[in-house]
Amino acid sequence: MTHTKEQLITRIEIQKETALQHPECSIAQMDLRLAEIAFAAITAPAPDIDALTAEIVENLVDLGGADEEAEAQYRAWVHKKLFAYAVALTNSNRGK
Repeated sequence: MTHTKEQLITRIEIQKETALQHPECSIAQMDLRLAEIAFAAITAPAPDIDALTAEIVENLVDLGGADEEAEAQYRAWVHKKLFAYAVALTNSNRGK
């Protein structure tokens, strides 16, 4: 079964409301935290890593006489680093 983003957001809001009705319950508080994490993940804008990679390579790397293969290697390296940073940032924000 596939759900739309709006359906998921509605379900998360219902879970949050239910959990808030039982502040003394540790399971409800865990459900609340899970709902907050899911909501943040669903509603967060996705960075355009490809566009940022292109901009960094074009503006910060002197490609003067570089061939296409060298440029592709620069782009691959920058893309890899940006993706790793985005994953690490996402993971570090999960505990907050």
